[in-house]
Parts: sequence; structure tokens; C-alpha cells
Amino acid sequence: LGVAKQVTSPMARKGVSHFIVLVQRVKMFMQLVGAICMLRYLAQVCVHIHRIQERGRGIEAFILEQTQRLLVPLLFGQIDSLVSFIYSGPLWSFVFSFFAQMYLTAIVGSDWMLRASAEEWNSQGREYLVELEEQGCLDNMSAEMLHNQREAAMAAMLDLTARRRKHKEGH
Repeated sequence: LGVAKQVTSPMARKGVSHFIVLVQRVKMFMQLVGAICMLRYLAQVCVHIHRIQERGRGIEAFILEQTQRLLVPLLFGQIDSLVSFIYSGPLWSFVFSFFAQMYLTAIVGSDWMLRASAEEWNSQGREYLVELEEQGCLDNMSAEMLHNQREAAMAAMLDLTARRRKHKEGH
């Protein structure tokens, strides 16, 4: 979508908002399709496991029985009821670890994107503003004024991050 809509070149605010709406719709559609596929796969696995349990013979049944007896208590703790499953320490450890890793990945990704956009702005910032001014996309503001505001904002960001680093190193 980004390549098709040419998001690497300067866009007006209206174009950006249309792109955001389009991306959100595509994301929601893909999430829905993914959830449907995952639920269908999960249903197939559950039916397969149920058939193995009903037959009760063969290597699959033996492995499933040993897994229930040995591996499940190791992963989720001793589960006697739904309440003991909910209070299971290993289960909550797994859940919190998953979400922590997911959000840390998102933070690293956003940091990388911020750094890449700052490098892009440093290399071509003034040219983009002049081009937007020529296209009439700037709401009665000059490219020079917007460029100066942007430089001040970036300098403030650098100043804040430098202070944080010094503050952390001082402790």
C-alpha cells in the first residue's frame, strides 16, 4: 500500500488521512481473515486430538496421555479445575512474557522508524518543504517557517534524549 500510494514522497494532510483510513481498513480485514483461519485450524486440531483420545490406541494416544500426565503440569502447573488453571503461576508468567516481548518489539520498531524518518528529513527536509509550498499544500505558511519549526522540534527532541542519557548514566 505504501508503495502504491507513494508515501515516501511528500503528501498533503488530506492524502495522509485517506492513506491512514485505507491502512486501518486493510489491517482490520487482514486481522479478521487471520482470526478466522486460526479458529478453523484450532478446530481441526481439537477434532483430531478428540479422535485420538476416543480411539485410545497407537503411538499418538500414548504420547498424548504422557503429555497430559507430565508436560501439562510442567507448563501450566497442577490443574484440577478452571480456578486452578486461572491461578496457575506458569500460565501467567507465559502470558506476561508474551505481552512484554510483543510490546518491546513494537517499541524497537517504532524507534527504528523514528530514526529512519529523522535521517530522511535531515537529508531532504528543506527540499520537501519547498516542493510542498510549490504544490500549494501548505496552509498559508512558508516552507522556511515550517522548516525552522521542524528543526527546533528535532533539536528539542535531541536535547531531551541527551538529558535522559546523562540522567541515567549519573545513577
